[in-house]
Amino acid sequence: MATLTNLRAEARNLLDDAAADRFSDADLAVYLSEGQVEFSRRTMLFIASYTLTTAAGTSTYSLLDGRGNAPVGPVLRVENNTGKEVFHTSEEVLDNLQIEDNWKNMTAPAARAWLRGKVGYSTVMLYPTPSLAGVTYRIYAPGYPPAMADNGVTDSSIPEHYAYALPFYAAY
Repeated sequence: MATLTNLRAEARNLLDDAAADRFSDADLAVYLSEGQVEFSRRTMLFIASYTLTTAAGTSTYSLLDGRGNAPVGPVLRVENNTGKEVFHTSEEVLDNLQIEDNWKNMTAPAARAWLRGKVGYSTVMLYPTPSLAGVTYRIYAPGYPPAMADNGVTDSSIPEHYAYALPFYAAY
């Protein structure tokens, strides 16, 4: 099983620190959690949804999930309040994010409309600046994996055949 207890023991073995002289349990738990986040960012396994409601004249919005975490990767998809996709991307096109005409029609007329991540992935900017208040969008982006419980029973949220890479990340 890929529990925090088992993964921490494997990391201790790799670090030759069986007596916990150099790394506390808390330190290793942090490193293993960082490994989960990095795994989530790279594989996009945990997709979280964020709600953004426009305010007239406001172009910058914060993205936080229900636990107060920002996305760990780029915005992948945006849907309007009826569930219609108005934007999607992949990592390959992040440098030139273009949003389709239906996005432009919901904000203000412009030759080019875009959504861009700013300050890591915790903030997005919309252009053109929305002219309507109360328009709601559902944004999907790679999110934080659920935290590992330190109870010796609960598995890591990462699939087991990948979770065993976490001690190597912690040891690195």
